Amino acid sequence: MWTEQQVDNADKTNVLCEASSFKHYNLNSLGIKGFGMEKKLINYIKLVIERAVALKKIYLYDKERCQSCDLMKQTPVLLRPSFPINEEEKNLVRRQLTHGLSSSSIDIIIEPN
Repeated sequence: MWTEQQVDNADKTNVLCEASSFKHYNLNSLGIKGFGMEKKLINYIKLVIERAVALKKIYLYDKERCQSCDLMKQTPVLLRPSFPINEEEKNLVRRQLTHGLSSSSIDIIIEPN
C-alpha cells in the first residue's frame, strides 16, 4: 500500500520534464539489439537523438537468435514487435525517428543479425 507521501512524490516527479534541457556531448554512436517497430522504442530513440548532440550513427539490429532455446519459436509472430525487413519499412522507421527534428544528418543503419 502506498502512503500519501509516496503518491504525492510520484506525481511531482517527471524525469523527462526535469531533464528537458540536458544535452550529451560525447555520444556519437548508438546501437540497439532487439529493435522492433514499437512506439515506446521509437520515442526512446528520438529522445536520445534530441539529447545527444554529437550523435552521427544509429545501428538497429533484430533480436539475436538463441541457439540453446526456442523462445522466438514459442512467441507467436503476431505478438512480437516486427523488425523492418524491406527498404520501405526501413525508410518508414528512419522518417519516424527524424520527424520533427531540426537536424536529420544522422545515419540510421538497420540490419538483421
